[in-house]
Amino acid sequence: MEHKKKRWLPWSSKRGVDREFQGLLNRIEQNPDDPRLHQRLAEFYLERGNQRKAVEEFAKAAECHCEAGFYLRAIALYRRILRMQGESTKVLLKLGELYVLNGLLGDALVHFRKVIQQYRKNGKTPGIPAVLRRMVEVNPENLEVRAKHIELLKSEGFHREALDELILLHTENKEKGAPDFIQGLQDQIQ
Repeated sequence: MEHKKKRWLPWSSKRGVDREFQGLLNRIEQNPDDPRLHQRLAEFYLERGNQRKAVEEFAKAAECHCEAGFYLRAIALYRRILRMQGESTKVLLKLGELYVLNGLLGDALVHFRKVIQQYRKNGKTPGIPAVLRRMVEVNPENLEVRAKHIELLKSEGFHREALDELILLHTENKEKGAPDFIQGLQDQIQ
């Protein structure tokens, strides 16, 4: 048997790259919810210098991971997007929500505060309570999240909204019977 020796070239053939790219697109078309395929396509775009398309594919991969319940993988991809394109409000909000879902309140607060800073810088101050409300909407049953939400409202100068939230939290938990928690809420209301 005769064995031909392959010649190594420092570049890949254009035909092979095009075939790989087309094969990847076909596999994504067949299975659009596979985050690994979107991530591989993003890497492919990065190798070719198309950062905008890579960010789009990383975002699709992160969304697929979220839908499947793999929040930590989604967090890793969103953090990578932040490193690539800078601090995007949309990505920061998504990261904050994912951190709340994982019980990482400290990290969530950091990202929500960054969004608040961007809103202040861009003159969108009235939108800040809505941003903070998203934190509670992600995990409304968690009392610690709700307490942090109230704390953030107060620290950002939205005292009326903080008082409304305190009263709501007090009335919701009055029947549940945590006396120390209820007393703390009553003290804050006064």
